[in-house]
Amino acid sequence: MFERPGGEWSHINKGVYWEGYGEYDKAVACYSRALRTDPRHVAANRRMGMALYRLGRFGDALGHLDAALAPDPGDADILLARGRVLEKLQRYAEALECLKCIGSSHHNHTEVLTVAASCQSGLGRHAEAVATLDGVLATKPGDADVLYVKSRILGRMGRAAESISCLNDAIAADSARSGLLYEKGRRLTREGKHEDAIGWYTRALEKDPKNVQALVAKAWTLDLAGFPTKDVFPYLDEALKIDPTNAEALMTRGLICDRKGLFQKAVECFDRVLEAHPDHIRALYSKGVSLYSMKKTGAARFFCQSALLREPDNIMALCTMVWLLDHEGEYEEALKHCDRALEINPGYVYAISYRARILMSMERYEESLKYYDMALDLDPDNRRAQYYRERVMEKIAGKKRKSLFGAFRR
Repeated sequence: MFERPGGEWSHINKGVYWEGYGEYDKAVACYSRALRTDPRHVAANRRMGMALYRLGRFGDALGHLDAALAPDPGDADILLARGRVLEKLQRYAEALECLKCIGSSHHNHTEVLTVAASCQSGLGRHAEAVATLDGVLATKPGDADVLYVKSRILGRMGRAAESISCLNDAIAADSARSGLLYEKGRRLTREGKHEDAIGWYTRALEKDPKNVQALVAKAWTLDLAGFPTKDVFPYLDEALKIDPTNAEALMTRGLICDRKGLFQKAVECFDRVLEAHPDHIRALYSKGVSLYSMKKTGAARFFCQSALLREPDNIMALCTMVWLLDHEGEYEEALKHCDRALEINPGYVYAISYRARILMSMERYEESLKYYDMALDLDPDNRRAQYYRERVMEKIAGKKRKSLFGAFRR
C-alpha cells in the first residue's frame, strides 16, 4: 500500500517513515502535504487520523477519520480507529454504535471488545463492562491492555484490592511484552535493518516506557541513522533518570560526545561508568581516546594501558593502543600491538588495514601494499583501504621512477 511513488504517496510514505520512529508531529506534517494535493485521499486521511490520535488531538483526528470512512462506510479498521477516538472524546454511545458495525471476524477483535467495555463503563454499565473483559481474558489471559481497562473499571466500582491486583498483572504483562519487542528490535539491528529495528524499540517503549534497554537501543540506532543529538539524547536522559549508573546509556552518550568533539563531556560520561564499574574495559580505553584528543597524552596512555592490564587480549583495547602509538609516531611499538591483535583474530580487517597504514608511514610500501590487499580481499568495499592502497601504489611508482632516473643518470 505504501510503495507507490510520486505525488501525495511520496508524502504518505514519508509520514509512515516518521511514525516508525515515533515522530508523530513530523508524520502529521507529511500527511498535511498529501492532503493539500488531494483533501479526500483515503489513506492520507486515515494515517492523519491515527497520528493525531497518538498526539491526543482527538477532535481533529475524528474529522480525518470521517473523511477516510466516507467512500467505504464499512471499513472495519477505520471504524475501530473512529471508535477509539469517540471513546477518548467521551462520546460513548456513538462509539458503541460504531464498534457494533465491526464483525467478530476482525483481526483485532480483542481491541474492539476492550474499547467497547471502556465505553460501557463510561455509560455507567460497569458490571457489563467487566463481563465483556472477562470474556476476552478467557481466551487471552495475559493481555495487558485488557487488564489495564479492567483495573480502571474495578476501581470505579470500589473494588480496590481487585483493581490493584489487576493493575499489577497488567504491568507485569506489559514489561514482559516490552522485553519481547526489544529482542525483535535487537535481532533486526544485528541484521543491519536499523529502520525496522527502531519501529520495534518504539513499540517496546509504548508497552513499557521504563524499558532502559529499549531506550538506549533506540538512541543508539537513531544516532547511527544520522539523527541529531536533540533527537537522540532525550532517550539516554530518560534511561539515566531510571538507572543513573547504566553503563550502556553512559557509554553511548560518551561516544557520541567524543565524536562531536565534546571531549570533556565524553570524559565525564566515562568517569561515571568507571565510578560504578571500575574495570569497565571500554570505558577505560574510550576515556584514553578522549583525553588524547584533549592533548593529555600521558593520561590517555595511562587509561589505554589500564584497559590492557585488565584484559591483555581485548582486541579493541589493543587496537586503541595501536591508534595512540601511531599518532605518537611510535611505529615499532604500534606494530607489536597490531601483531598481537592479529594473533587473536587473523581476519580482523581494522587491524590488517592499520598495519598497512603503519608500514606506509615507515615507508615500507611493498609490505604495506600486501596488507591493504589482504584487507580488501576480506572487505572489498572498505573505502579507507581503497584510498590508502592508491596512495601506496603512487609511492611505489614514484620510487620506481626515481630509481630509473638515477640509473639513467649513471
